[in-house]
Amino acid sequence: MDTMSVVEMARRVGVSLPTAHAMLDREGVARTGRGVERRAPRDVAERVIAKRVPGYRPTEIQVLAALSVSPLGLSSVRRVAEIAGISATTASSALKRLVDVGLVTRKSCRAIRAGRVGPGTVYALNMRSERWPAVKSAVRAVRLPDRPVANAKRVPQQFWHLFWNAAPATLRVSGDGAYIARRMLTSSSMAAAQWALEHISSTDLEAAVAGRGADERTRALVHNWIARQGSS
Repeated sequence: MDTMSVVEMARRVGVSLPTAHAMLDREGVARTGRGVERRAPRDVAERVIAKRVPGYRPTEIQVLAALSVSPLGLSSVRRVAEIAGISATTASSALKRLVDVGLVTRKSCRAIRAGRVGPGTVYALNMRSERWPAVKSAVRAVRLPDRPVANAKRVPQQFWHLFWNAAPATLRVSGDGAYIARRMLTSSSMAAAQWALEHISSTDLEAAVAGRGADERTRALVHNWIARQGSS
């Protein structure tokens, strides 16, 4: 198997050796023992190199990739870090710079936590930025960590207020998925809509936007989400 040493890869990417090791970690390349040179399959190393965009840190590209798979944006630095596979401190630093250069938008919103309404923030990818074409290929080449899918059975209590004329504690994702999705997707809560996309079956999502109550934008969101999951 044709391989490349981590030292050569670090030189070509233009990063420190520890950063290069971390990049290979994210690609699933096994570490070697002390005193043994770490090498990566050449196709993997070339993929890592392809993600390098002059003027951007690898972690910034990682953050853009996390936002690219979150069509409604992400409501916290911690959530961005979780999806990107980096620390919250690193994600915070990357988001600050990406907002400054216009690749990420940061909007204030109202959030409901523990039954109380308070200020919140949503980070979203700005594909209209003039800088997007230069980073697009690198972002799409990123392999994000696998996101464990929670086996949700019920609607989280934080969203119960959306079901004001029902008994939310009795709703089940397995039997009431389409109804739950319809309420969440047509609400003004981006967090609820994202939860529905991530936890409700494609069949129920399709049913939720098939009838009245869902506008074309919501239908397009669901169809694009389902298509993306099928191609991943």
